[in-house]
Amino acid sequence: LPTEDLALADRFFFRFDDGGEIVGYGGIERCDGDGLIRSVVVLPRHRGRGVGSGVVGSLMGEARRQGLARLYLFTETAAPFFGKFGFRAIARAEAPPAIKAT
Repeated sequence: LPTEDLALADRFFFRFDDGGEIVGYGGIERCDGDGLIRSVVVLPRHRGRGVGSGVVGSLMGEARRQGLARLYLFTETAAPFFGKFGFRAIARAEAPPAIKAT
């Protein structure tokens, strides 16, 4: 995944640990009051054990704490996974301008 923009303002990235061991990463990008979930990844040896659900749940909680009105994400392969959290597919053209501009 690209890393050039990790330090820009309005981007918050988190490392997720379990018992002191890194299990995954994920982030949120603020976009005019909405949020974009970024770069959710679970390390291979921790997949299939609910870690991804924990990462997404934590990111959604952080978005609420930040007062973000809506959350979006872009995916080509994980729509069924994110659907479990209430995300639904929309055409990219339907996303707010700030989200489309990322």
